[in-house]
Amino acid sequence: MRSLALLLTTLLLISACTTAASPQVVKPTVDPDRRFPVSAVPYPENYETEYVRYITVDRPDGKIRDIFVHPDILPRLRTGLSLPNGTVLVLETYDAVVDEDGNYIYDDNGRLVKGEIEPAIHVIEKRSNWEEMDFVEGLRVGNWNFGSFDVETHAPFDESLQACSNCHQVVLRSDGLFTLTQLYRFAQTGMEQYFLCDLPARSAC
Repeated sequence: MRSLALLLTTLLLISACTTAASPQVVKPTVDPDRRFPVSAVPYPENYETEYVRYITVDRPDGKIRDIFVHPDILPRLRTGLSLPNGTVLVLETYDAVVDEDGNYIYDDNGRLVKGEIEPAIHVIEKRSNWEEMDFVEGLRVGNWNFGSFDVETHAPFDESLQACSNCHQVVLRSDGLFTLTQLYRFAQTGMEQYFLCDLPARSAC
């Protein structure tokens, strides 16, 4: 009996030590200060100095969009090859300047005059090795994933990415990009492109 009691005591001690040493599973927490989830697209560091602007798009809703690309992919495009995995495009949006009557002001070339930048930049990145968890609620277009970031802090911007996905879905035949033709033209000529979107309101263009 004494031996049995000693054995039971030893087993209890071993069990206690094993339980104490077992790692605890830490469940992910949701940031209570955010309304929308974040994708795995990272902030494009130094894009202001390392990327080149290949197009400016004026919209009838008074938004001006500057779109940037890293110059490393341009030689590939000059040979007619498709956009490689690793391609990153960055979109800045500006409000057009208006006069005292609320009418848009145009420059000598008939383009909208750029005013204040909007608080977020939008980023689209192409990869072949995305995992499903890298996307926000399955919002993927081909191999493209979407992100948005605060202009000043570079932190993920608290907004839905649904609109990004919805827009780019309609141009899957052009690799999910509205400005693919202009990007190839920029790669060939080195001349910054301009496009006037004449579709009403927030229509995709």
